[in-house]
Amino acid sequence: MGQTQIGIKTQPVLPQLSADEISDFCNVLGLAPRQLSAARKDITAQYDLGPRGAWIIGLIETGVTSPSALTDILCISRSLMTAEVARLVDAGLVSSQQSTHDGRRLELSLTALGHQAAAHLRDAIGALVMGKLAGYDRAQVIAAITLLQDFVGATRMGDQDATGGE
Repeated sequence: MGQTQIGIKTQPVLPQLSADEISDFCNVLGLAPRQLSAARKDITAQYDLGPRGAWIIGLIETGVTSPSALTDILCISRSLMTAEVARLVDAGLVSSQQSTHDGRRLELSLTALGHQAAAHLRDAIGALVMGKLAGYDRAQVIAAITLLQDFVGATRMGDQDATGGE
């Protein structure tokens, strides 16, 4: 991302990384999902969810209620999202209703059981993340979050409405 200085866009500064450092970075990114999957395994097993079910619960809890927004955030097809949502509904964790703003769209919400599962998931992920990040201060963690969001092209928190709204 280029920085502007008095209206002049500058080229980003490229880090001077060796091939080994680039390899280390990529390997770490590849291993991270395994750690997060371990944190969600209990909820996934308990409710017989698909591989993204726990993440969908967390996203719905944060206000992402549109299946199309969830599809975009998770970078999956509509058919996969339909299957994931069906499993969540069958498990009694999520309910689906027609949008009050646009009757052609669905809105998802957590049931009481879904809120309990979300709390369990939040506690499990929180314990994992806080334990793994022990020894780093908040500023270092926020810098790492920003770096990773930029790397994967993710929207930074608060930059865009990801709830499916306009």
